[in-house]
Amino acid sequence: RLDAPLNTGTPKGRFFKALGLGAAAAVLGAGIYYAIVALTHYELGIVAIVVGLLVGKAVRKGSNGRGGWRYQALAMVLTYLAIVATYAPPIFQALGEQIDQRAAAKSSTAAPGREATPAPVITVTPGADTSATASDNGHPKVAGAGTVIAALALLAGLILAAPILSAMNSPIGFIIIGIALYEAWKINRGTAFTITGPYRVVAPGAGTA
Repeated sequence: RLDAPLNTGTPKGRFFKALGLGAAAAVLGAGIYYAIVALTHYELGIVAIVVGLLVGKAVRKGSNGRGGWRYQALAMVLTYLAIVATYAPPIFQALGEQIDQRAAAKSSTAAPGREATPAPVITVTPGADTSATASDNGHPKVAGAGTVIAALALLAGLILAAPILSAMNSPIGFIIIGIALYEAWKINRGTAFTITGPYRVVAPGAGTA
């Protein structure tokens, strides 16, 4: 009877339920962080601990209180991703500012009234290779699919590593992240029942035969 509620549903169903509730709690935690920043204009890293508690309890509820290493790992991953989400907007903002600065620098080089640069003349020699790259015609090259994928992978890696990189400048950041992950892990410890006995019940004051 004690073990029956832990086995409600299927293992896959419990995991996806824990994933859904944990992800919702992670989004809620990130929203709380942004709300605090908007109201106070201060970034409080201690909110990460609150995120760890929210995610840990949500995953625990989704697993029907079962717990175990799978749910512990899930809660820790979701907690870290929620923390990462708080670093993503500043990174994108900085990238946007750099793009705007480069665009402004390029536009400033073309002064009004300046004569346009004549297009290059390409002479084709019979028997020669007529394939020319975009840079040969004076136009910038178009990035290939491999370059785009590599750039996106680098950006994703930078965002995922942002909490660690930021904590390197402030050691207390490691402590806060560690506590948040520990809380998510601790809440989802596996449940084990230890039943001892049987014991002989005797009347008070009665001796054993």
